[in-house]
Amino acid sequence: MDRRRAASHPWPKLPAKDVGAGPFYLIWQYPERSHVSNEQWPYMLEKLTVMQSPELRWPQLKVNAPLPAGAPARRGEEVSPPSVFPVIA
Repeated sequence: MDRRRAASHPWPKLPAKDVGAGPFYLIWQYPERSHVSNEQWPYMLEKLTVMQSPELRWPQLKVNAPLPAGAPARRGEEVSPPSVFPVIA
């Protein structure tokens, strides 16, 4: 969407906030299938950029292959990237 158009047609204010969700709001289809948490519903986005996943960009962050499936580090590997790396360019 053109930013000039977005400025002339602002989003309504969010409940209990002084701002709207625009100019863009990320909407997930089937968030339950991907286990998308509340933190992964960003609003007030100005642009989106497609990038490689953190594990491809920084392979040194991968947990050691021999580590057992139930190890706490495996859970950290699963939940950390969406929370830690969302806006790294």
